[in-house]
Parts: sequence; C-alpha cells; structure tokens
Amino acid sequence: FAIGLSSVLTLTLCTRIPLQVVPQRLFTATDSFPFMAVPFFILSGSLMEQGGISRRLIALASSFLGACHGGLGMVSIVACMFFAAISGSGTATVAAMGSILIPAMVKQGYDPGFSSALSAISGSLGTVIPPSILMIVAASTASVSIGQALMAGMVPGVLIGVIYMVYNYIHCKVTGIGEKSPFQPKRLVKAFLSAIPALMVPVIMLVGMYSGIYTPTEGAGIAVAYAMLVSIYVYKRLKWSDIP
Repeated sequence: FAIGLSSVLTLTLCTRIPLQVVPQRLFTATDSFPFMAVPFFILSGSLMEQGGISRRLIALASSFLGACHGGLGMVSIVACMFFAAISGSGTATVAAMGSILIPAMVKQGYDPGFSSALSAISGSLGTVIPPSILMIVAASTASVSIGQALMAGMVPGVLIGVIYMVYNYIHCKVTGIGEKSPFQPKRLVKAFLSAIPALMVPVIMLVGMYSGIYTPTEGAGIAVAYAMLVSIYVYKRLKWSDIP
C-alpha cells in the first residue's frame, strides 16, 4: 500500500500520465499463469490440514525422534519441514502444526515462548523449502525459471532445519526440559505406512516439476486433486459436502 499510494501520488503531482494506468498495471501484473499456483497451494494446504494429513506427519516424526532430548521440539521442526514441502506456505505450516504442537509442548514442560518461537521459525521454512509460494512469486517477477528457483531452496531449507534441530537438542539437554519416549520400531513402521499417502504429495509435485512433465501451476492443481482424494477416500476425514 505504501509503494502503491506513493506511486499514485507521484503520477498525480509530477507527471501527465493518466491514473487509468494504475488499475491496468495492477491487473496486468497479476494476470499471470504462474501466479495461479498460489491459491492452489493455499487450498491444498487447507485440505491437508483438515483431512488429517498433518497429524500423520506429526505421528511419523514423533515415532522417529521422540526418543531424543527435546524430542517434541524435534518433532515440531521435522513435521513443519514435511508440511512446508506440501503446502508451500509458511503461514499455513505454522497454523497447521503450531495449533497441535504448541499446546503439546507446553504440556510437557516447554516454555510457552520457546514453543511458539520454535513453531514460528520452523513454519518459516515453508518460504524456502520447495514448493514455496514466495519463491514462485519472486521467480515470476524476476522472469527466471521457477523450477530452478524452487530447486535452489531445497538444500538451504534442509540445512536450516538441521541447524534448528541441533539448537533445540542442546537447549533441551542443558535445561532438562522435554520428556523422552522410548523408541518403538513397530510404532515407526506403522506411522510410516500411515503417512505414505501424505509423503507422496511433495514427491508427486517436485518430481513432475523438476522433470518438466508439468509446470508449478499444474503441479499445484494436481496437489489439490490428490489432497482431496486422499483426505476423502484414504484417511476419510473429509466428505464431498465439506469441500465448499
């Protein structure tokens, strides 16, 4: 709004350019096929949250990392990384994972501020780990390859997540907060099998985009269809009447 209003003021006072240019430029800038990926990714993230996919990802991360110092904090970070690779949105990731994990962490003795901050920074990985909505917008605006831009975020995103996990481990070990749950291979296998349909979402999207089979916008549309079918027919947490 600040940039837009200052531009309008400059056009009005300092040029003879008609103000009709402003809405024309606004429309032209957003009338973009790549930008259609944004509402699709937001919708797919919402479907996955309501359809029980986020809970499967948390259960998988918990069965794998629950035995570490600060296990639930580790779970928060890894689950956010998983969901970021599905939703493409940092905000959606924080909303989906934080609403479940922050109360659970506080119940285990974690400081509320630490729990909230950990979920917030972990959710922000959604802006780095592909498919990132912000990366799509930035690449479209700069007229560079969206596929290459998304691929460039993979290693930094995972590396940042690992750094968060190391910090969480040290913090929890020093302060002694957080309960540890025993490692159970059967629980891990069960959680993994249950989460396979959820884990296939980033695989389907990223493999197709990087191989050139479909564009990020088409991949986002496929993610919506896949999330809808998995939520309704596999996890059975949604009905067709819930979709509107």
